[in-house]
Amino acid sequence: MNKQTLSLSSAVFSFAAFFMLVAPINAQHAAPAGAQDPAPVKIANTLAQPVPVIPVQEPFTATCNTFGTCNFVLPEGKRLVIESVTGNANLSPGATWIVRMSTTYASGAQLNNGSSGWSVTMPTTTLFSNGVFTFVAMNNKTYLLARAAFGSVLQVVNVGGGGNSTVETVVSGYLIPTA
Repeated sequence: MNKQTLSLSSAVFSFAAFFMLVAPINAQHAAPAGAQDPAPVKIANTLAQPVPVIPVQEPFTATCNTFGTCNFVLPEGKRLVIESVTGNANLSPGATWIVRMSTTYASGAQLNNGSSGWSVTMPTTTLFSNGVFTFVAMNNKTYLLARAAFGSVLQVVNVGGGGNSTVETVVSGYLIPTA
């Protein structure tokens, strides 16, 4: 084979490969026998009455940066899905850190099962201690639900501290409509 034949063969092969790749993309497919074209969708709403849009998820973040109790009132008609609880504490010698989370409902209201909420203690890990301070952290992936009804409150309690201890607990997730 000489150079011209090889070059011509390469060109024909390249054209055939290109045609095989592009042709199916542009091909028109016939509808099956007896099938009807779908009717176009027509939205007749006006600016005065727009199509209602309901957000599926609304981001939620709550930060508690004190030893003691932080209360976060949840909006009525929403359910809180907690996906993670993270945080850190810089503790004075001898100090401890325990993170408790719970939900409570206003006026002593109870859920259908008779409970007045839930409570959980989150695990923490000591990362470093040198006698001057102890650095403790947590990174908990979780899936907790808090029903936002009856004036419900998400409560984050950082127990411990003392001296020059500092703390930060962050609860992250999203709110979804209950209906």
